[in-house]
Amino acid sequence: MTQHYDWRTEGVRFSFLGCTDEAARSISWEKMVGETPESTTQKKQQGLRHEEGQWEGCNLVVSAQSGRVDVALAPIQPASMPQEPPHLGELCSAALQLRDGLLRLKLPSSSRLAVGAQVHIILDDSKSAAKVLNTLGLSASFDPKWTDIVYQYNDPVKLKGGIEFNRIFKWSQMRVQFVQFAMGADGQQIGISPKVVDKYLLQLELDFNTGPHAQLPHQDAYSRILKEMFDLIIRAGNPQQVA
Repeated sequence: MTQHYDWRTEGVRFSFLGCTDEAARSISWEKMVGETPESTTQKKQQGLRHEEGQWEGCNLVVSAQSGRVDVALAPIQPASMPQEPPHLGELCSAALQLRDGLLRLKLPSSSRLAVGAQVHIILDDSKSAAKVLNTLGLSASFDPKWTDIVYQYNDPVKLKGGIEFNRIFKWSQMRVQFVQFAMGADGQQIGISPKVVDKYLLQLELDFNTGPHAQLPHQDAYSRILKEMFDLIIRAGNPQQVA
């Protein structure tokens, strides 16, 4: 029987690299959502802009600095401490939400484009991480007694039109702890010992980007490239057992 892994999304982002400050202004929280963000921070002398707010069940962040704009979706932090890392659910729905929001904008001319995501699964113990990595058919073998595994590689491909495209995969095996406090109605901690909950995770961090020497077409053609980039990261963000 094939094992199905329930990958949960910690965050997803898209980046425009090597764009002018004027072009970067075409990407904003308000233009994506149609409303003003909950929080805006600007430092004009340093060319910094940070916009943040809730959007369709996620936290949308638009961050701009000289030559770069990042647009990211992250989970809304819960009011009480959860027993697992906050997440956006499956990558596909979160990635498509971000993609569709970007496609409504005039995309800035850039020297490089990048898309990234972090997903994880919860495991029973550290040994399970090595077992899952071996099951997924990676070109490496991990001893079950190993802990704190970090494994990274680049599997480059070419996009349609021959554009060089890096696909960087970073696997991490980790243990995380959640400290749960009892809180009173006034929001103050009640004087009892906090509960510590251990969780074991296997995290996959994806960083996909056009190569540094790739020649991108005119920005009017970016929508096609952006769709292809999101398609690739959605597929990569849901690794399942090799039959």
